[in-house]
Amino acid sequence: RRPFAPPPPRRNSQEFREKWQHTRVFVSNLAFETRWEDLKDFFKQAGVVVYASISSENGRSKGCGIVQFETVDEAVNAIKILDQTELDGRTISVREDVKAAGQMSRGQASGNRRETFNHAPPQQPSARWLDEDGGGDDGGYDDRGRGG
Repeated sequence: RRPFAPPPPRRNSQEFREKWQHTRVFVSNLAFETRWEDLKDFFKQAGVVVYASISSENGRSKGCGIVQFETVDEAVNAIKILDQTELDGRTISVREDVKAAGQMSRGQASGNRRETFNHAPPQQPSARWLDEDGGGDDGGYDDRGRGG
């Protein structure tokens, strides 16, 4: 029997922002063929990746994406060791994701929702997300075996 766990914080709640602030990096100059799985696998060398996504519009890659790590130190490490390195034949740029730090783009502020990311937002990594067999249901993209 599992212990009671409160529901996860809403994505735009203060609690969510505080938990994940500074753990996301923005990656630009991606090849249009780069998939989110490629991005996740490449960034594993910097730490535990809990979320990876490629930004797209009308089904086509915009050449940029987001990678989220379990800790701030891992995100800082990713910037330090992976900025200006090559992925799929392109030199990528890696920096802190300023939108995750609380800033909104002009499109978001005006309600423009055309920009989408092709995966759901990450959930707080915790034992409460595990199902009976120890796996989770977050799409299979975290490095701790919590996928399904």
